[in-house]
Amino acid sequence: MERGKLIHSELRQYVDHLVTFNARLSPNGILTMVNKTAADAVGLEQVDLIDHHFVKTYWFSYDIHVQERLRAAISEAAGGKTVSYKEKIRVKDGFIMAQLSLRPVFGEQEKVEYLVAEAQDVTELIEAQKEMRDAYELLNSMSNFAGIADTDGRMRFVNMKALEMLGFKADEVVGVPFWECGWFAFLPDVRDTVRQSIDRARRGETVRMEIRACTKDGIEMPVFFTCAPIVNGENGVSAIALEGAVITELKEKEEIIRRERRAFQLIADAAVNAENVHTLCQMVLFGLCETLDFARGSLRLYDAKTNALIPVAVFGADKDKENKIVPHSLDDHRYVVSVMAESREPVFSPDIRDHPIYQTHKKALDNWQVRAFISWPIMGRNERLLGTLQLIGTSPREILHQDR
Repeated sequence: MERGKLIHSELRQYVDHLVTFNARLSPNGILTMVNKTAADAVGLEQVDLIDHHFVKTYWFSYDIHVQERLRAAISEAAGGKTVSYKEKIRVKDGFIMAQLSLRPVFGEQEKVEYLVAEAQDVTELIEAQKEMRDAYELLNSMSNFAGIADTDGRMRFVNMKALEMLGFKADEVVGVPFWECGWFAFLPDVRDTVRQSIDRARRGETVRMEIRACTKDGIEMPVFFTCAPIVNGENGVSAIALEGAVITELKEKEEIIRRERRAFQLIADAAVNAENVHTLCQMVLFGLCETLDFARGSLRLYDAKTNALIPVAVFGADKDKENKIVPHSLDDHRYVVSVMAESREPVFSPDIRDHPIYQTHKKALDNWQVRAFISWPIMGRNERLLGTLQLIGTSPREILHQDR
């Protein structure tokens, strides 16, 4: 008997020192026992809570909807089912989020004798989960590539914006070594470089470099790539952070600056080294074709006395075609150069077949293999025509706004 009392006392002490809230309820929800942790949380003595309906206690009496949910849970548990859900519980210092559970205890003939109520404080867990969700939402909304790989380089996470931009689905890349993912499918040299960067990050080094990546359709793009170790305290590198920023616009601007500098240099060289106007024009035309990447070009000066456009520089034409580049009257509309010059309007056509001039001069344009086309009237004071410049590409091509 004494032994039994001792065990009962020890069990009661044990329950009182549990960090979770514990209580015993009658099947109709009346508190018959509550541990000290739960009573201390509301600043009451355990005896002050006994014989009160669980629904009407301080923990739940702040909100009628909370009470209704609890009453329904008690009824369900009294019917023999275990019920568990998250609920906001009031304590003396404010509120906590708790995982509340109600479990039936059966006696003879499988009849519910009482209910065991337990509430575990999960406030910090929920806050941590929310922080994690917020972090993932932030990563998923980033336009840059953001990914996490394990120390073997296998992808564990890739943000959604990057996947959408590249045309992949998560299940096509998660679990796959980063360098074997589809965005390097057409770039074997880049795969080797990226794999080496993963090895360096695994050893604790942060790697930054320019690489190329491609969409699922094979469209290449320049990327500034960062590969950095994620260090977990004394355990060392636990994962690898991957980031990629598409720098297409930056590279285009760099290319524009490079070409502008090249053009200025060529013109400056021509101005210094040309022995006559013909040589000057030839050097300038060569520089423009090379800088803007056009296959052929011609530069003509306008002679007001004869009303003709006189070729003074030709680039890229074979001898047979070069011999056909002769003066044309501004009034002779059989020739594209005359029509363009007479209009005094610049033309920038990525594909000449989309321009009205192609309808009237198709045979000549096809004969000269004209596709991309620039025609630029050289104007002097009082809108006086001085000459005209034509640049020809033999295939359709983009003409950047900055080149116009």
